[in-house]
Amino acid sequence: MPRPHTLTAEEQRFVTEVASHAPAILGTPWRVAFAAGRVEVWADGDPRAEPARLVALACGTATYDACLALRVIGREAWVHVQPEPATPALCAVVRVGTRRAAGVEDLAQYHAIALPRIDDRRHRSGPLPFSLITRLEGEAGVEGALLDVLSTAEADEIGRILTELRRVQGGEATAGRPRDGEGARTGSWSDGLATSYQVGRRTLAVLSTPGDSEKDRIRAGMAMERVLLVAAMHGVVASVINAPVEVLSSGGPLRFAASPDCPQVVVELGYARASGAETARVPVQVTGTTGRSSA
Repeated sequence: MPRPHTLTAEEQRFVTEVASHAPAILGTPWRVAFAAGRVEVWADGDPRAEPARLVALACGTATYDACLALRVIGREAWVHVQPEPATPALCAVVRVGTRRAAGVEDLAQYHAIALPRIDDRRHRSGPLPFSLITRLEGEAGVEGALLDVLSTAEADEIGRILTELRRVQGGEATAGRPRDGEGARTGSWSDGLATSYQVGRRTLAVLSTPGDSEKDRIRAGMAMERVLLVAAMHGVVASVINAPVEVLSSGGPLRFAASPDCPQVVVELGYARASGAETARVPVQVTGTTGRSSA
C-alpha cells in the first residue's frame, strides 16, 4: 500500500464540506477529525445507544462522502470500518493515499451531492426502469451490500404491516424519526409508518448486509449513500421506511426477500417532482487533530 499523505488545510475544509452534505439522519450524529494521513469519522455519543442502527447508517453515509471527497481532490482513499473494537465511537478511518486523477464517476457523484436524495414529498408516479434498478444493485454491491427490489406481493405485505403498526401506535409514527439539534424534525427521513406503499407508483427495495454487527451497519450506510447519489444523478429521490427492520423481517416479507442477508433499511425510490432546498441540518463538528481526546 502506498504511504499515506497529510491533507492541507484547504483539503481538510473540502472533505468536511462534502461530508456535511450526507443525509441528515437524526440531525448529524457524527463528527470529522483529521490526523496524519487519515480522516476519522466519530459517532457523536455512544454509537450503541438507541436508535443504534440509524446512528451507524448515518456514520456510514458520512464515511462514504469523505472517501468521495478524497477521490475528487485526486487522492487514493482506503476505508477501515471500526478499526479499533475497543473504541466503538471511532466508526471509520479513511487513510489518505497517493495522488491519482479524479474519475468521471467520482465527479458525477460529487455534483449529485447538491441534489435532493431523501425526500418523501417529491415523488411522482412511475416505477424505475429495469436498467436503472440493475445499476443501483451494482452500486450497492461495490460497497459489500445487497439491494433487493421487492415484488408486488412483498411490497403489499410491508404495506399491511405498516398499516397495522400505525393503528397500534394510534397514527403516531415515532420509531426512528430523525430530529435536528433542537428536537425539531428535519424532514429528511420518511415517516414510513404514516404512509402506506402504493404498488406501481414507486420502487420499494431493501438494503441488506451479510451480518448485523455495528460494522455491517456502517457499511450499509456507505452503500446507501452510494446508491442515493447515483439515483440522484438520474433524477430519483428516496424515502426511507423508518419502521424497525426487525419488525418487517421477523417472519415477514423481508425474511424471504433478503435471506440469508440481514436487512438494514427499506427505501422507496421514485422520480423527483421538482428540485428544492436541501434539508436543514446541525453544523458538523470538525476537529483539526485526532478526536480521541473528546471521544
